[in-house]
Amino acid sequence: MRLMSSTLVHSTSLERDTEGVIRRDLFEMAEEIGVEGFLHQQKAAMLRTDTRDALTSWTQLGRPGLVIGGAGDALIPHPNHLELHRLMLDESRLLALEDCGHMPTLEYPQEITTAMVDWLAR
Repeated sequence: MRLMSSTLVHSTSLERDTEGVIRRDLFEMAEEIGVEGFLHQQKAAMLRTDTRDALTSWTQLGRPGLVIGGAGDALIPHPNHLELHRLMLDESRLLALEDCGHMPTLEYPQEITTAMVDWLAR
Protein backbone atom coordinates (compact mmCIF):
# COMPACT_ATOMS: atom_id res chain seq x y z
CA MET A 1 0.00 0.00 0.00
CA ARG A 2 2.87 2.37 0.78
CA LEU A 3 4.30 1.87 -2.72
CA MET A 4 0.91 2.50 -4.30
CA SER A 5 0.48 5.67 -2.21
CA SER A 6 3.87 7.05 -3.19
CA THR A 7 3.22 6.33 -6.88
CA LEU A 8 -0.24 7.87 -6.98
CA VAL A 9 0.10 10.71 -4.50
CA HIS A 10 2.80 13.39 -4.24
CA SER A 11 5.04 13.05 -1.19
CA THR A 12 4.08 16.54 -0.01
CA SER A 13 0.41 15.55 0.02
CA LEU A 14 1.22 12.46 2.07
CA GLU A 15 3.24 14.56 4.53
CA ARG A 16 0.37 17.05 4.81
CA ASP A 17 -2.12 14.20 5.37
CA THR A 18 -1.41 13.87 9.10
CA GLU A 19 -4.71 12.09 9.79
CA GLY A 20 -4.15 9.52 7.04
CA VAL A 21 -7.29 10.44 5.08
CA ILE A 22 -5.65 10.12 1.66
CA ARG A 23 -4.09 6.74 2.48
CA ARG A 24 -7.39 5.51 3.92
CA ASP A 25 -9.31 6.62 0.82
CA LEU A 26 -6.77 4.94 -1.48
CA PHE A 27 -6.96 1.73 0.54
CA GLU A 28 -10.76 1.75 0.48
CA MET A 29 -10.81 2.34 -3.28
CA ALA A 30 -8.36 -0.53 -3.79
CA GLU A 31 -10.40 -2.85 -1.58
CA GLU A 32 -13.65 -1.88 -3.29
CA ILE A 33 -12.40 -2.50 -6.82
CA GLY A 34 -10.46 -5.67 -5.95
CA VAL A 35 -7.77 -7.43 -7.93
CA GLU A 36 -10.02 -8.31 -10.87
CA GLY A 37 -11.27 -4.75 -11.15
CA PHE A 38 -7.73 -3.40 -11.00
CA LEU A 39 -6.58 -5.77 -13.74
CA HIS A 40 -9.58 -4.77 -15.85
CA GLN A 41 -8.70 -1.08 -15.43
CA GLN A 42 -5.10 -1.71 -16.42
CA LYS A 43 -6.12 -3.66 -19.51
CA ALA A 44 -8.58 -0.94 -20.52
CA ALA A 45 -5.88 1.73 -20.11
CA MET A 46 -3.39 -0.24 -22.21
CA LEU A 47 -5.90 -0.87 -25.01
CA ARG A 48 -7.42 2.62 -25.03
CA THR A 49 -7.23 4.35 -28.39
CA ASP A 50 -5.66 7.76 -28.71
CA THR A 51 -8.47 10.32 -28.79
CA ARG A 52 -6.45 13.52 -28.68
CA ASP A 53 -7.82 14.54 -32.08
CA ALA A 54 -11.30 14.70 -30.52
CA LEU A 55 -10.15 17.56 -28.32
CA THR A 56 -9.91 19.95 -31.25
CA SER A 57 -13.46 18.96 -32.23
CA TRP A 58 -14.61 19.71 -28.69
CA THR A 59 -13.30 23.26 -28.85
CA GLN A 60 -14.86 23.77 -32.30
CA LEU A 61 -18.20 23.35 -30.54
CA GLY A 62 -17.42 26.55 -28.66
CA ARG A 63 -17.15 24.80 -25.31
CA PRO A 64 -14.19 25.58 -23.10
CA GLY A 65 -12.10 22.69 -21.88
CA LEU A 66 -10.56 22.09 -18.49
CA VAL A 67 -7.37 20.09 -18.00
CA ILE A 68 -6.57 19.26 -14.39
CA GLY A 69 -3.35 17.57 -13.45
CA GLY A 70 -0.76 17.26 -10.78
CA ALA A 71 2.55 18.82 -11.74
CA GLY A 72 4.21 15.90 -9.93
CA ASP A 73 2.11 13.13 -11.51
CA ALA A 74 4.34 10.08 -11.92
CA LEU A 75 1.86 8.22 -14.14
CA ILE A 76 0.74 10.97 -16.54
CA PRO A 77 3.57 13.52 -16.56
CA HIS A 78 2.90 17.25 -16.69
CA PRO A 79 4.02 17.60 -20.35
CA ASN A 80 1.02 15.42 -21.26
CA HIS A 81 -1.30 17.90 -19.49
CA LEU A 82 0.34 20.74 -21.42
CA GLU A 83 -0.21 18.89 -24.69
CA LEU A 84 -3.91 18.34 -23.96
CA HIS A 85 -4.27 22.01 -23.08
CA ARG A 86 -2.51 23.01 -26.31
CA LEU A 87 -4.77 20.74 -28.37
CA MET A 88 -7.87 22.36 -26.91
CA LEU A 89 -6.77 25.75 -28.23
CA ASP A 90 -7.57 29.09 -26.62
CA GLU A 91 -10.77 28.32 -24.77
CA SER A 92 -9.34 25.75 -22.40
CA ARG A 93 -8.00 26.22 -18.92
CA LEU A 94 -5.09 24.30 -17.43
CA LEU A 95 -5.00 23.75 -13.68
CA ALA A 96 -1.60 22.32 -12.86
CA LEU A 97 -1.39 21.73 -9.13
CA GLU A 98 2.09 21.97 -7.65
CA ASP A 99 3.08 19.25 -5.18
CA CYS A 100 0.30 17.05 -6.54
CA GLY A 101 0.48 13.57 -8.00
CA HIS A 102 -1.97 11.43 -9.96
CA MET A 103 -4.87 11.87 -7.52
CA PRO A 104 -5.68 15.59 -7.48
CA THR A 105 -9.24 14.98 -6.31
CA LEU A 106 -7.85 13.40 -3.14
CA GLU A 107 -4.87 15.71 -2.74
CA TYR A 108 -6.59 19.03 -3.45
CA PRO A 109 -10.36 18.43 -3.29
CA GLN A 110 -11.33 22.06 -2.66
CA GLU A 111 -9.23 23.39 -5.54
CA ILE A 112 -10.68 20.76 -7.89
CA THR A 113 -14.23 21.51 -6.79
CA THR A 114 -13.74 25.25 -7.28
CA ALA A 115 -12.18 24.76 -10.72
CA MET A 116 -14.99 22.46 -11.84
CA VAL A 117 -17.75 24.74 -10.54
CA ASP A 118 -16.14 27.68 -12.36
CA TRP A 119 -15.74 25.60 -15.53
CA LEU A 120 -19.34 24.40 -15.47
CA ALA A 121 -20.55 27.98 -15.02
CA ARG A 122 -18.81 29.14 -18.22
